[in-house]
Amino acid sequence: MGFFFDFHSHRREFSLGEKAVVSLFPDEMADLFRDGIFFSSGLHPRFIPSGDREAESLLESLSRRLRDDRFIAVGECGLDRLASTPMGRQMELFERQIKLACEVRKPLVVHCVRAHGELLATRKNAGNAGIPFCIHGFRGSAKLAEQLARAGMTLSFGTVSFADKGGADALLAIKDEMFFLESDGSPEGVGPAYLAASEILGVDIEELKEDISRWAASLFPILNRGDGNPAKTRVY
Repeated sequence: MGFFFDFHSHRREFSLGEKAVVSLFPDEMADLFRDGIFFSSGLHPRFIPSGDREAESLLESLSRRLRDDRFIAVGECGLDRLASTPMGRQMELFERQIKLACEVRKPLVVHCVRAHGELLATRKNAGNAGIPFCIHGFRGSAKLAEQLARAGMTLSFGTVSFADKGGADALLAIKDEMFFLESDGSPEGVGPAYLAASEILGVDIEELKEDISRWAASLFPILNRGDGNPAKTRVY
């Protein structure tokens, strides 16, 4: 039987039937400890410090915590044209986090706003690194969804992704590919995204849970272990 998997969440209450990846800043405390709750961590492009020393300190903290088994992805990180940080600086730190992901062999949770051309070029330059690029909160067109999927990227959709017909069209365009659903900052959790996606695709929610559970376990093998005992792990 499948489970509700929340690909990208900020702090909220989780039911016992859920598994989730909670996004944290590199210096943010991890305080949710129970089976099925894991973490990602990265330098968000909208919150990159202006000083080199502070940025280096955060990267060092990120590098340490990514050695912990409960941190199963790098991010969210990426590129954002609405951010105040210059694009060149964003690119530099994004590329360094890609390098970190390669070192620890963990997927990237990518935040991308109006910079998909740069993202595609960065993905191409990464070559055969073998690190999955997973774009969270996708809100682009069906054409862009297909382009990103062809480049080997995985998309994740939240409830806001389906606020207009474009989101439904994007999901239908990549329905034969692996994709994920997420709550992001919604206090309502990931359930509404599953309901919307099941209606768009014309499938039962249980069938959708089975597919996404299988994809999640393929991307994050630790989900198959079923231990997740915080007493056995170190969280920095």
